[in-house]
Amino acid sequence: PVHQQDQDDCGAPPDESIINEIVDEASIRAQSQKSTADKGQDECRPSQKEVPLPHMNDKALLRLQDCCRDRDPRWWRILLPICYMTIFGASLALIVLWAFVFFPFQKPEMGFWGNWMFNFVAHPVANYIVARGVIGWFARQILWDLESRPSLCKAQRPEITRQVERSLHLTPIADSLWCASEHVLLSFANVYPIPFSTVLSCTPAAFSSMGVFYLLLPKEVRALQSTASFAKFTFSSWSAYFFLYAGMLFY
Repeated sequence: PVHQQDQDDCGAPPDESIINEIVDEASIRAQSQKSTADKGQDECRPSQKEVPLPHMNDKALLRLQDCCRDRDPRWWRILLPICYMTIFGASLALIVLWAFVFFPFQKPEMGFWGNWMFNFVAHPVANYIVARGVIGWFARQILWDLESRPSLCKAQRPEITRQVERSLHLTPIADSLWCASEHVLLSFANVYPIPFSTVLSCTPAAFSSMGVFYLLLPKEVRALQSTASFAKFTFSSWSAYFFLYAGMLFY
């Protein structure tokens, strides 16, 4: 009878509560394994709040280079910009001066029309290069400001960037036209070459091209407070150069 009772117990169907406990324990274990696997994958992925390095602007990258543990020595970080500025200054001088060296010129005694190569080719090219550098400085400040603030003019940014770059290439022509027109008008009064032309014609022409560039900026950009600050900074820097040059010239 005992053997039969054990056999009956073994053959009886299991209790449903035991089955539910086994199923719940298995599902909990599977869910735990899945969350652990997902956590491991998430650790390998960049967080949504983190900004990938390729999408960071230049200011943030320079800041990280200054603060990271394996940064370059301080003396090297000071020496490197000095080398860059020296190379840039020498390159800029060569770029500007080639227009006055490459073309053959006549003597000033030949008059304005006898020096047409200087008045209508070499000098306008040099004026364009100088104005392009001044306006390019102003334009980069605007573009860097837009890149550092992603929410600023987000919808219009592609069109703004194209318009700024297009104006950057066209507005330096105003410098060349101003300077050439001034030489033509003064030639009718038998004034050639213009005395102190850097102060009396070239620098005012650069100011005019910068003003034209500001007027051609999109209205969304001109409405920004930072754009007005950049314009004042560029104008003040160029004015300081103008008065320094004039003071050295007339001293």
